[in-house]
Amino acid sequence: MRHLSPRQQQIVRLQGQGLAQKEIADRLHISLGTVKTHLARAQAITGAASGIEMQSGIHRREMSTVEEEIRTIEAVSRRATAFLTKRTAPC
Repeated sequence: MRHLSPRQQQIVRLQGQGLAQKEIADRLHISLGTVKTHLARAQAITGAASGIEMQSGIHRREMSTVEEEIRTIEAVSRRATAFLTKRTAPC
């Protein structure tokens, strides 16, 4: 599946924060039509049936990424602890 462009991500996040499309347009200094186009394309890319479904799917993917990063950090921490424990063990 293709990824959203940085601008699409920005607009989707602002919508997820509760901003109306006109507020997003004003904040980003772009036209309302451009906002609508970005949201429509983002919805098509994500395969979401609605803006709410798109927000939900994006949130789930972001949480999965965070959880994966936490697992990686925990694994690195365990390896570092094991290495240091072996290194400081008396001979």
